[in-house]
Amino acid sequence: MHLKDLSMRSRLCSNVRAKSQLARPRRLGLVRLARDRARPCTSKTIGRQGFSCNSLFRGLFGSRKNDDEQDTAEVVPELMLPFPVELLDSTYLKGRALARAFRASEDGFSALAFHNRVDLKGPCVIYAETSEGVRFGGFNPQGFCSSDDYTSSFSAFLFCWPPGSDEVVVLKKVGGSEAAVFDYARGGPQWGADGLVIGPPRAPVMGGFAGPDAPMDSAGSLRAARCRLGQAYEMIPPEYGHRSLFGGEAAEATLREVEVYYAPELAALYK
Repeated sequence: MHLKDLSMRSRLCSNVRAKSQLARPRRLGLVRLARDRARPCTSKTIGRQGFSCNSLFRGLFGSRKNDDEQDTAEVVPELMLPFPVELLDSTYLKGRALARAFRASEDGFSALAFHNRVDLKGPCVIYAETSEGVRFGGFNPQGFCSSDDYTSSFSAFLFCWPPGSDEVVVLKKVGGSEAAVFDYARGGPQWGADGLVIGPPRAPVMGGFAGPDAPMDSAGSLRAARCRLGQAYEMIPPEYGHRSLFGGEAAEATLREVEVYYAPELAALYK
């Protein structure tokens, strides 16, 4: 995908935002009407180194901060980034100044807070730490916009620092490009059906209406994460002795931090 494709995607997301501003959900008793609802590599160690943006439930998940407020993040110097810039050599973010859009310890661990700060920012890097200090993350080449859908890509990847190693290990997409990144409005970032899920929704995404309080009650918490490698994303190479991003064979983890970094230069295309 080229920059012109990013521009096309940004126009799609902008159209979704414009339409959502024209269609305000109404109440019928305790039920709110929803807005119109608008898809083979190998692991590498860093030492060198169809889409629909419309969300059926967009109107139910709280107000989004205005564009001016969202674009006030300051550029983060390369040496202050929590990951090596070489990680981005094969991405749209290579060579671009990065800013932090979200920090859970400051902005809140709710999935709603995540989307409020991160949606329509374009390609981004998610960095996270478990309560035990294990570091990991992922790259989303198309960004988030609460689409309640998934995007297809060979460019998405996961990464981690296996406990006991100072090297960043990159885990590429396997099994085809389908369902590379999921973008649930009530959930946090997700790679594959179960590769890495941060803050899964607490209720079925396409379930029936449960009343006006359901969106807040069903939003996921970014403190919760689960991981299963090998189906959608590569396994960690066996020499590291770990089968999970969280270390060992841990399928679940509690997170103490989640951060999101993006390029303001590219985010401007999504306005």
